[in-house]
Amino acid sequence: MQYSIGQFSMMMDVGKKTLRYYDEIDLFKPEYVNEANQYRFYGETQISALKKIIKLREVGIPLEDIKRTKGSDDANEMSRLFLERLRDIDVTIQKLQAQKKLIQSYVDNASKEKDSKPDFEITEGFHITEGYVYYNENDISIEDIHQAINDFYHNLNGFKLLSGHIFKRNLQEEMPEISEIFAYVDAKEEDPSIRVQKKLKSVKLKCRAMAEKLNAYQQLFAYINKKGYSLSDVYEKYNMGDAGMQIDIIAAIE
Repeated sequence: MQYSIGQFSMMMDVGKKTLRYYDEIDLFKPEYVNEANQYRFYGETQISALKKIIKLREVGIPLEDIKRTKGSDDANEMSRLFLERLRDIDVTIQKLQAQKKLIQSYVDNASKEKDSKPDFEITEGFHITEGYVYYNENDISIEDIHQAINDFYHNLNGFKLLSGHIFKRNLQEEMPEISEIFAYVDAKEEDPSIRVQKKLKSVKLKCRAMAEKLNAYQQLFAYINKKGYSLSDVYEKYNMGDAGMQIDIIAAIE
């Protein structure tokens, strides 16, 4: 027996517009098309094929993936599609959970950020001191910073670090964000990775958390402008303390 598109739509609980679309993309075509009026008709044997498509669409499997299995009744192929979809769902859930935590933290901190703007103690001196440093000199983008840090510590060659790592930041528009990573070391022998760091007149403030960096930089730049100093280089020195990661932001001045 053949069914009109209206009857088949009613039986399968699928919209006529959807059936016409499936025909257009060559996913599920009618058994017969009347040449005179282009009316579509569907047969009994097509029910199982459409039920398979409905089942796959219900779990969010894309039409392109379904098209690749058209005409196949292989149970293993169906299982493969379901397992792939499960993996996609797990990845999506992880992303959504991370976004949920981030949104919650924004909501929790919104009032604090609005009502409070921490004041930082700014000191002048030679906060970049003279000494031997182990360094990696290359142009690093913010997006590559984690890999750059891993490479820095991986290639220490046994040197004993006397400080946390320090980033030298680029201010030039055409340059990547970081030009150098270095740390003070207990070493005096000559080595391609060791150089002498000269002391630099600078201003410094201590940033107690990454979330404070924006306000810290605003206050630091405002202080430099107010004093009429010329800003040359900016450094970020990372230190691990009892309260977690702290950052000394140091601006070399002239």
